[in-house]
Amino acid sequence: MKFKSLLFIITISALSFLLGACRADWQKWMHAQEEKSMTIQRYDRLLDEFVSLNSYSALQRMNTEYSQETILLIENVLSLGRVEDPNIDRKLREYFLDSTLQVILQDVHQEYSNLKSEEARLGKIFWTLKEEDPDFTIPLVYTQISALNQSIVVGDSILGISLDKYLGADYPLYTTYYYPCQRRSMRRERIVSDAASFYLYSEYWKPGDTASLLDRMVFVGKIHWIIAHILGDVSLTDEIDFHGKRKKWCEENQEKAWKYIVDHGFLQTKDFMQTRTFMGPFPYTKGLSEESTDQLGYWFGIHIADAFMKKYPDTTIRELLNMSSQEIYKKSEYKP
Repeated sequence: MKFKSLLFIITISALSFLLGACRADWQKWMHAQEEKSMTIQRYDRLLDEFVSLNSYSALQRMNTEYSQETILLIENVLSLGRVEDPNIDRKLREYFLDSTLQVILQDVHQEYSNLKSEEARLGKIFWTLKEEDPDFTIPLVYTQISALNQSIVVGDSILGISLDKYLGADYPLYTTYYYPCQRRSMRRERIVSDAASFYLYSEYWKPGDTASLLDRMVFVGKIHWIIAHILGDVSLTDEIDFHGKRKKWCEENQEKAWKYIVDHGFLQTKDFMQTRTFMGPFPYTKGLSEESTDQLGYWFGIHIADAFMKKYPDTTIRELLNMSSQEIYKKSEYKP
């Protein structure tokens, strides 16, 4: 079985498709719009039905009602071939009949009997954003089994959540393939933040490869600031998943860490490897002590956004989303 490492980079672009959504997909999306609710489509169960029962009706639904989701799974997530390839359905079924994946399917079924909490929280985020920004498109949200590939996938107005990547930081199989710094986010509590933030990255990220570290950290920071404030029941540090020793280290060493970044000219660097040093999950931050924590870009980014909003509390969510990172930083007058 083929496994891929997590990709923890911020430059995320929405995938485009040659095939548009079928009528059934559009009706599902319109229903969610009309009801102002968020129903997460359980595509993972449909896939399980096809695999375990060799169900032709399940396969038909995958190819009609969930055409984009099936294209994403086969072609982009699993890289099994093209949906038009002969016997691609047999290839897909044989892939998921792997004994390890069968265990994962069963564990997902037991852990995720319902997603009512996730539906309520994602609905609150997306409908608030729609009210604040009429141009915002609420995605159709669905669940899948990715065979431990991507945690979140973003397509053309659709958002996929791979439940097999959220079975708990101590899930036995994860310890074989992932480092502790990667596993800490692989738990149910991170689904809503991951799904919302990845979708917002794809909707509002503009600089692309020309972005500096400051661009990336403030952009990520304002996205998570918005999510935390819409939900209203999560702290800024919880939203970016800083707890315990990680949070304590930042609180005690943020002035020293910030000075290190500024003095070395890293704020404006556009070197990918250098920006990844401060954005990706690692045992510690290279250049600082081995006792340091990682992902300092998230810590500083959300606090820069918070400093800005405290100075300009009348700024709307839409204005914040469309404001450049450089402007937010300059006006925030942030100093840890």
